[in-house]
Amino acid sequence: MAKRFNNPIKFVSSESHSDFGEMSLDLEAYLVTHPSASFFMRVESSRYEALGIKNGDLVLVDRAASLSKTSLVVIASNDAFLIKPYTELSSKEFQLWGVVTAVIRKL
Repeated sequence: MAKRFNNPIKFVSSESHSDFGEMSLDLEAYLVTHPSASFFMRVESSRYEALGIKNGDLVLVDRAASLSKTSLVVIASNDAFLIKPYTELSSKEFQLWGVVTAVIRKL
């Protein structure tokens, strides 16, 4: 029998475990708020590390998410996709593609 620990981290598995009750892992339900307006993009640059996004990460982009001062956004500018803090957008021409709502990284 598995030992239970008293801590704030909850055990979640993709399988049911009788010691922990019925649990399931559904990342789409957890991460995606607007399924028809969301998509993943793979980051192929290390230029976003200051934003907490590393080369090879997947970002979840939601085109229907509300913007806030702390939002990271994906924009199309000069035939390239860029990730920028919403507060750093300038008056240059760009097309807003959506709000980054999650970063997924393998450890």
